[in-house]
Amino acid sequence: SLDLVVSCFQHGELHPEPAARLRAPFEPLVRHTEPRCLVLGLPDGQDSVLFIDTTADTATGFTLNRPVRHPALWQALFSALQHTGRVLVVPGDVPPLIGRADSAVHLPADLVGSLGQPVLVADGLAIRHWVESG
Repeated sequence: SLDLVVSCFQHGELHPEPAARLRAPFEPLVRHTEPRCLVLGLPDGQDSVLFIDTTADTATGFTLNRPVRHPALWQALFSALQHTGRVLVVPGDVPPLIGRADSAVHLPADLVGSLGQPVLVADGLAIRHWVESG
């Protein structure tokens, strides 16, 4: 299964943010909550799992497991990238994806060195395109 990782950085270092703010874009999709994850339910019985400690006050990111093709999921992921310093890392030959141009300066040099210059995505469909092409 495919895992997409969103991490929060500030000045090149992992940076904890309020976990509730990280989860917020996905709340409308939550089918049920478990201590270490949110199970996201989408139309046609599809589901994805958002791995984040649901009991913690802060987190430095999350992992989205088994992203389905439904546009609501990709739009939620895009919304999650709308905070400075957040980056999406996709397996394969895909550069780091950011939702705000000012996030690029916060990424660690070794991340950029190994994955390439970040790409600013315009919406959820652009993220899905990168994921599917990677």
